[in-house]
Amino acid sequence: MIASKTAMDSSLNIQLYENALSNSALAFESLEREVQYLLPEDCKVKIRGKEYAVPRQLCAFGDEGLTYTFSGLTVNCQSWTPLLLEIKAQVESLTGVEYNFVLINRYKDGSCCIGQHKDNEVDLDDSCPIASLSLGETRTMVFKRPKFNDHRIELKDNSLLLMRPPTNQYWTHGIPPEKKRSGVRLNLTFRRISPNGSRMKRKASTPSEGGDSKKQKQDSTKVSTFL
Repeated sequence: MIASKTAMDSSLNIQLYENALSNSALAFESLEREVQYLLPEDCKVKIRGKEYAVPRQLCAFGDEGLTYTFSGLTVNCQSWTPLLLEIKAQVESLTGVEYNFVLINRYKDGSCCIGQHKDNEVDLDDSCPIASLSLGETRTMVFKRPKFNDHRIELKDNSLLLMRPPTNQYWTHGIPPEKKRSGVRLNLTFRRISPNGSRMKRKASTPSEGGDSKKQKQDSTKVSTFL
């Protein structure tokens, strides 16, 4: 049976589902065999003019012609596999949302991480909830917002975290290193992105967090990274 819990506090609009897939063990094993990730030399991002290696493996799948760009790295989508289409169908049935793209991140152990960031890349349809499926090792996701207490949530095997608007306008999220975690975690983040890299219309300004527009722009640059 699927269980879920919802957190709504100061624009943090998230819902966590347990037992998201009908056979998560088989999905994990199959993904470990089938998925081809970007080579290390092709998996680097640029932040303030400097190049950094991404501290985890990643790749993308989606509809024909889609690409995804973040921090100066453009990822071309591989074609959907039968397995990923089956997983996508289960995610869509659970959430009631249709997706055309999935980014897969592989965390080999607790040393792999992702820094605090907002999913606010121009390719994203920011009216669409983001569904983040976790398989394998449990890891902790941390949500942060200035002047608010941090919100921590454990992402266990076969859990699905749904982030609805306006979460990404106000809160950053990340997966910090955890030395006690030794197993592999696969994260499949289902999104809806614009065809051919075209930009969805966004509001001209980000809702204020109490600072001026220059400070907000600097903060956005700082957190919109995948390190």
